[in-house]
Formats: sequence, structure tokens, C-alpha cells
Amino acid sequence: MWEDDDTWPDNDVYGQIVSTAGTRVGGSIPICTASGLQGERKVRVACGGSRYFVVWPDARNGEENWDIYARLVNV
Repeated sequence: MWEDDDTWPDNDVYGQIVSTAGTRVGGSIPICTASGLQGERKVRVACGGSRYFVVWPDARNGEENWDIYARLVNV
């Protein structure tokens, strides 16, 4: 998981599955592409099998109104 700031100031959160050999499996996965800041270098993930629970701080409602968002990703 990472915070992508290529569209600053609208940072997005992406993920990538990596094999045990260290190679990428498929393409990157958009986790959150809402407007505003997401992540702020605090993206967290928990995994279980082929399911990933991703949590991040999110300022889509303004930088004075940070919220915590989460998403369950099945791959």
C-alpha cells in the first residue's frame, strides 16, 4: 500500500500484490481516489488469505476535518 501524490493536492491510496518471489502480480489496485488528501503517510493494512483490510486518514471533507476511512479488498 502507498500514498500516491502524483495528483497533488489530491493524494490517493493504491496497493499492489507482490508474490513471495518479490514480483508484481497484476497491476496496481486503486484503494481510494476521492478528492482531497488521503493517506498522509499513515496507510495501514492487515491481511488474511486473499483479503486485505486497508485503513487511512482522509481529508476529503477539508483539511480541518480529517476522518478515518477503511476498505476491504478481495483479490
